[in-house]
Amino acid sequence: MMSQRAVGLVEQLAAEGVQSWLAVEGAPHIAVPGRLPPTLRAPAGVLLPAHAPPDPQAVRRLCERARVASASPIGGSSPGLVSAPVDPAYADDAPSLVRAARSLRASVDRPNLLVQIPATEAGLEAMSECLALGTSVNATLICTVEQADRVFDSLLDGIERALVAGTAPVETRVFLTCPVGLLDDAGVPDAGVATAGVAMARLLYALRERRLRNTWWRVLRAGSVAPPTLLWSSLRAHHLPRLIGWNTGVVLTAPELEAAASGVELAGDVMPGVREGEEELLLCGTGGGAGPRTAPDLLAAELTRCRNTWHTAAR
Repeated sequence: MMSQRAVGLVEQLAAEGVQSWLAVEGAPHIAVPGRLPPTLRAPAGVLLPAHAPPDPQAVRRLCERARVASASPIGGSSPGLVSAPVDPAYADDAPSLVRAARSLRASVDRPNLLVQIPATEAGLEAMSECLALGTSVNATLICTVEQADRVFDSLLDGIERALVAGTAPVETRVFLTCPVGLLDDAGVPDAGVATAGVAMARLLYALRERRLRNTWWRVLRAGSVAPPTLLWSSLRAHHLPRLIGWNTGVVLTAPELEAAASGVELAGDVMPGVREGEEELLLCGTGGGAGPRTAPDLLAAELTRCRNTWHTAAR
């Protein structure tokens, strides 16, 4: 049972336009309890681990329970979504990623499923194809601004193709997930402004806001196409006060949420105040870091870890 302090933190986050997502480390069928505290209407979404093969039947049950729990979702924008991965062995094979995504979607057969696709070169192509087919996408392992910019191009291309094909994009959701904690672990020490992960998150937020000012995105939003949502993953409690911004989400395990509720004070919306020059300097600081020069190595290492763990679990 979630404490009242944790419930209060989730409601504070929602008031700032921040979705609270549940990070699952174990079996997906135990991710969402049968009953949630009435004041906590539901998690906005559930993120399943990228290194574990999901059981489609368990994911289907999870989707059903998440939708019921989210009859009135916190933040009002995510109907109890469930983000499930495909085999990371396909990260460099676009046709296989698309086939795996279509297979997962057909097996789960629930509208609130998001398919996790890593933001590799092949992943960019697969995201566009999935969206063109009406499959909601969560682009994961986004570690640089350049990478995110290309993801936005792929997402927009897929939505445009869906419109041409007559698929209803209003039913399709798109998310971009940045592993803030992983970037911190590989990054520069806290320089008093932000950690490497928080700095990257703030740059991605600024990029998203610029992209949404594009005329075509304005047309899509006027037609009820949901704008992309940014998710911050692998978080620790100290990250939360520096990651408050409209249409974002924080991904926490239940224990992490409780820890944050005990020691975190929110100070309102902080993301629009990003000063890009400062953030770029921090990312490229002399201490090394997870900036553009090392992020590809971080992405490759995380994909390797996920592949190895996935296939060990699948045996």
